[in-house]
Amino acid sequence: LRRATCHRGRSIGVRHYGSCSGSVLWPNSEMDNAEENYV
Repeated sequence: LRRATCHRGRSIGVRHYGSCSGSVLWPNSEMDNAEENYV
């Protein structure tokens, strides 16, 4: 799941440091919104 999240983040174009670690730092609510927008 981490891999998919990282890929999704880069696809959306949201603030990303270029590594999956960045996505892990995001709050759960933000991650949820990002996923909803992506779908």
